[in-house]
Amino acid sequence: MSSQNSRDFQPYSDFQYLQISQDLHVVRAFRVFRMAAFIMGLLLILVLVFSATGWSTHRVFAESAEIAEFTESQQSFAQIIRLADDERKPVYLNMSFLTEGWIAGKVINKKPYTVVVGVNPESFDGDIAYQLQVWRGVAARVEDDLLTEWDLLELNAEGKVIRVTEGYERALQGYFKAQSQSELRSIDDVQRYPWANLPTDSEAKAARVSPIPKDGSIDVYGILPREGSIAISNVADKVKPLLDIPAQVLDKQPTWWQSSPDLELEPDLPTDIASHWAQAFIIDLMKKSIIEGYEDQTIRPNGILTQAEFTTMLVRALDLDLIHVTGAATGDTGQPRHWAQHEVDIAVESELIMPDSPIALDAPISRLETARLLASALQTMKVAYKQAAPLANTWPDLQNISQADTERVALLAAEGIFNGDAEGKFRPDDSLTRAEASKVLSLFLRLK
Repeated sequence: MSSQNSRDFQPYSDFQYLQISQDLHVVRAFRVFRMAAFIMGLLLILVLVFSATGWSTHRVFAESAEIAEFTESQQSFAQIIRLADDERKPVYLNMSFLTEGWIAGKVINKKPYTVVVGVNPESFDGDIAYQLQVWRGVAARVEDDLLTEWDLLELNAEGKVIRVTEGYERALQGYFKAQSQSELRSIDDVQRYPWANLPTDSEAKAARVSPIPKDGSIDVYGILPREGSIAISNVADKVKPLLDIPAQVLDKQPTWWQSSPDLELEPDLPTDIASHWAQAFIIDLMKKSIIEGYEDQTIRPNGILTQAEFTTMLVRALDLDLIHVTGAATGDTGQPRHWAQHEVDIAVESELIMPDSPIALDAPISRLETARLLASALQTMKVAYKQAAPLANTWPDLQNISQADTERVALLAAEGIFNGDAEGKFRPDDSLTRAEASKVLSLFLRLK
């Protein structure tokens, strides 16, 4: 081995080891500093990107017919429509939208109903490029015409709202003479039809319900004052948005039960009934505006129903909620009125409930109590009944109830409204779930 190689393999001195160790510490410290600087730079870039795309701006992101995101300082459409005219305008003028892919008839929001009504390619280099209408839920019948109130937003090519017309009235002439409102669910009437359950006179007659009266304003979203400054219709709170608002209004809009999956219609249905056995019955009652979902988009089908809730459902189903009750039919107890007291008073006045009957409004309603109410309703409807067969031997647990109650249950069983359980029992004292009540009431309404 050469002398050069011998020098290469000589061991380091203590001083050399110390110097190498210090050099390594410096290198490692530099690497840590470089990594920290890289991470800080990356974070700074991300902050700048997000700031430019919406965290600090008042930009509305519209996607798939729904408002996807508002900044914390931005109010939603549901909040804006409740403001006074002079308060809504500056809020609208502070809004921008992502308009890529917009065409006339595109639904931006379902509640309140907000739709693109105009796209003007010729103005992309000029003033107004898009027109957007927000329905405030206000409508009225004037003779045979339907008047609706909208906020009209006009946008430039960048999606910025640059002009606002508040309380813009639209008229659908001859609306109530039409055979069906489904005729109007097309792009031709996109500026005027509000996608709410406002039956034409022909539809009301076919459904055996009262026609829409000419007695004041309808208030679907509950935004109008009730202190007397505005004439409010008796059906103001009964009219509800339709469940079948599509993502895109077409040239010819199919009805809800005929719609094709290819059209991507998105019914605003409760999230907890997708595979529930009572789904069809629940949807039937929702379409008739008899029941509504909760704010969290559920219906809670397995929840227990109270006497107040079922009485309210039945009063709505019989179209009795338009009755004017002159006084509290159940008497003035001096206590604060229950939320369902008006419906209970109507039920008493309509002889669905006897005036001297004890009513525990917040207690669960039993199957037998349901049968009593429905049997009374059948008498009110004056329909032709099927011959009721004796049930004492079929459902042995009916032997402990009165003869009158047995006859009521037998009458409903003959009409197919009530059935025994797998053990051959009626279970008269058992409570009723929302799903069971929906089934019973949906079947009951087929007798009308």
